[in-house]
Amino acid sequence: MRFSLFLLLFFSTLNLFSQKNSPAGYWTVTLVTVGENTMTPVSKWFHLGTDGDLQGGNGGNINLLGTWQILDDGGLLFTTAAGIEDPAGPFAMKLDGEQMTLERMEEGQLVQVSLTTYNPANWPTAPWDKVSGLWALDAAKSTIITKAYGFQTAFFRWDNLVLFNWQQQDGSNWSALWRINAHRPTLEIAPNEECASRESWEISFSENEMRWTRDIEEEQEVLVWKKQDN
Repeated sequence: MRFSLFLLLFFSTLNLFSQKNSPAGYWTVTLVTVGENTMTPVSKWFHLGTDGDLQGGNGGNINLLGTWQILDDGGLLFTTAAGIEDPAGPFAMKLDGEQMTLERMEEGQLVQVSLTTYNPANWPTAPWDKVSGLWALDAAKSTIITKAYGFQTAFFRWDNLVLFNWQQQDGSNWSALWRINAHRPTLEIAPNEECASRESWEISFSENEMRWTRDIEEEQEVLVWKKQDN
């Protein structure tokens, strides 16, 4: 099923009211439903400037630039920086203090977006903002089931390449591409070696610790990593 480019950016991704009724401000998405399906993006935020400028992104990634305006019927319409209006049309908007709800029909399904205001000093962070850098495997806290992971460290680069350092005298490395799902905290590892298979892990963070988990034949495999100074 195809949805508008704006809706994909919403998830992945001026004619103003009076200041009292204006949606201008910093907003983070708390819930997105498309029909009966929940499609809430990870750490999605928007900044609707008082001058009609629009920015949006996921965590530290900015992926939407443009403008916003309130139409005569009260609808909220977005336009890209290239001047292209959202082809799916405006959203019906409801403001209630620090909460905002947007609704519209797309391909016969009701799209509902719930947002809440946030302080720009506490910018929403996403898992991909936290994962970048150097990590060391804490073998004592890990539960390894599938194979004897030999690497000691993992260096996650911003260009989505991860380098694993193996416990081998020749100092050889194993590299892969990494990505985090835009709708749930799932880390996907795609090895550069053709014979190696892709891996998928649920990922979580606490202080300077990163935890990977996945189910293997009714058992749970866990890898615990400690953040290192680069």
